[in-house]
Amino acid sequence: MTDTETPQQEPPRQRAKHTRTRNGCERCRARRRKCDERKPVCSRCADASAQCHYARHETQNNHDDVLPGEEPRAATATTGPRLELSASGARSGVPLDAAGLLHHYHRHVSPWLDIFDRDQTFARLVPRFGAASPLVLSAVMQLAATSSGVSCKGIGLDGHLTPHAIAPTAHAASLQIACVFTLQRAREFMEAVPTTWKTVFAQSQSSPDFMPYDFDRADHRQILLSMVALMSRLEIAHAMMHETAPSVEPKVLWEVVEAFELIQTSHEAFTTMKTVLRCIYILIDVTRLCFGATDTSASSFPLSNGPGFDKWQALLNDLLIWYSGRPPDFHPFLQADGQGGAFPTIVFTTDAAACASMMYHSAMLILLSYRQNSARIASQYGQPECEPAELLPLWHARRVCGIALSSDQLCWDPCMIAAFTSAARRMTHPDQYGAILRCLKRVEASGWPLGDLMAKLRQEWLYDME
Repeated sequence: MTDTETPQQEPPRQRAKHTRTRNGCERCRARRRKCDERKPVCSRCADASAQCHYARHETQNNHDDVLPGEEPRAATATTGPRLELSASGARSGVPLDAAGLLHHYHRHVSPWLDIFDRDQTFARLVPRFGAASPLVLSAVMQLAATSSGVSCKGIGLDGHLTPHAIAPTAHAASLQIACVFTLQRAREFMEAVPTTWKTVFAQSQSSPDFMPYDFDRADHRQILLSMVALMSRLEIAHAMMHETAPSVEPKVLWEVVEAFELIQTSHEAFTTMKTVLRCIYILIDVTRLCFGATDTSASSFPLSNGPGFDKWQALLNDLLIWYSGRPPDFHPFLQADGQGGAFPTIVFTTDAAACASMMYHSAMLILLSYRQNSARIASQYGQPECEPAELLPLWHARRVCGIALSSDQLCWDPCMIAAFTSAARRMTHPDQYGAILRCLKRVEASGWPLGDLMAKLRQEWLYDME
């Protein structure tokens, strides 16, 4: 360096700017920790079993309130009409007005309704349809209120509607009633303890035939098909929880799949829908076979070479074909067998894949629980194209639990809760009990009332967590 040169000075260091969330919970903000803003309880508070509170300054004009495909509205001085809602039991951070309930529905309810619907029918189309139907909009807000812990008093919709009252020619009215009926049933599942879930339809009624209605608008057809699929999911969840035959016919789901194929949805969306519904279709057949007999002496269980065993063979083959032929994105992203009594680690990239896998293993668990032994399967059916361990009910029960425990962010629907409960009842080790109960507590924090279910499991296990 010459005398005439001046040393170059390093530019002053600038502190990195960190975007601080304005809507984080009070506990995370006080500890200066990043909050994922999950409602009603964020992940950090859930892990710490701490109370989670959100400040009431959360704006209602946040862009997160905007439905997909809509432009954000400019901020205004008002937040919409306020409802006569009771705050008793309300979870923190849920504003007691229409905008707050719709925001909660979009963020925390529609994800499990649309768990395998990439077109997001419940998130996008149902609220827009509700804009022209006060009945549907009220049903949406009631469902959100139940999820958030807010009393439904004052939202409207006195009594219950039934789809069997639909007039054959009233297409518009039939869609409204189908929406309200289905959303009411979904709300009943959210507010009741799973062990008290009731059948979607009265025992003397079969599932209503919605399929003859041919709507001119594709979005209306899509809404109707999604409602029928959701009713079938709720019914199979009730059947698994109570070990009883579902009232819904398997053909109903297949009609839904065929009708969806005629709607101009993306290939990926249709493939996902078809894959999951096909698995649930087989699961319905399995439960109807294994839980359908009321007289054990006339049981259709596969205890002989009779027609019941032939049906059992066909269902086992259908399940193995589904599992081997499922799309690549339904395969686990990460999979590792547990050591000793530990559950396996099974991680999926989508909730739809996790849900479908739990349904498959639940169907195998139920089906294999009603056979004599693996040797009989091999001698009468021929050795199935699977590993010998895959013919053991406990192997599938452990897989269901492994999927549930492997992801803290898993979106739960009634079918998955019922499948997890059914598998949990087969466990025999105290360490397994503790892991299951901790998982159920996380599910309860997301809005499902599972306290009595956990108490019943402890009683069945003769297990005291303390």
